[in-house]
Amino acid sequence: MVLRCAAIAILLLTYCTNRSTAQTTTVDLTFDAKVPFQFVVYGDTRFHDPKDTEAANPTVRRALVEAIAEANPTFVCMTGDIVYNGFDADDWTVWDSGHVHNYERHEHGGVTYFVSGGGAAHAYPITRAANDPFQSNEINYHYLLIRVAEHELAVTMNRIDLTSGKPIWTQPDSVKIAIPSHASAQTAAH
Repeated sequence: MVLRCAAIAILLLTYCTNRSTAQTTTVDLTFDAKVPFQFVVYGDTRFHDPKDTEAANPTVRRALVEAIAEANPTFVCMTGDIVYNGFDADDWTVWDSGHVHNYERHEHGGVTYFVSGGGAAHAYPITRAANDPFQSNEINYHYLLIRVAEHELAVTMNRIDLTSGKPIWTQPDSVKIAIPSHASAQTAAH
């Protein structure tokens, strides 16, 4: 997810239209949110067959969904890779477009970029450049919780580890992004 200006992203999400070529109908999505509010971003869930443990980790997926429900976000944004492969046409009639099965945060030219692909598809370690703001060689099953306030956006990566058999939640990365004053006034008006 690209966050050039957090307020602009929020405004765009306020009046988004989902127009997938795989869908037979379109859906206009709107919501009436006043700041402060929060939303969740995550993807790479591979939720096509809950019995398929080769393609994804259903236990992780279920724990993430429960944690997201408990966070009570205003909305949830799926970054994609919801199905395991594109061979089953029925998957595409329901699910459509995130692909790195881990978490990344980069900054370039004053823009903060996030990759949120820890939704339960089998995650893998990735090579990180020495100047990447987030350094971790771990598998990061996660979701992002974004809190929108008048003058800033706070993005927190909520990571789950089930290697011990019990969910262990951590927040290994968090960043605050300032919202320009003119953009925050527009967001507050919606």
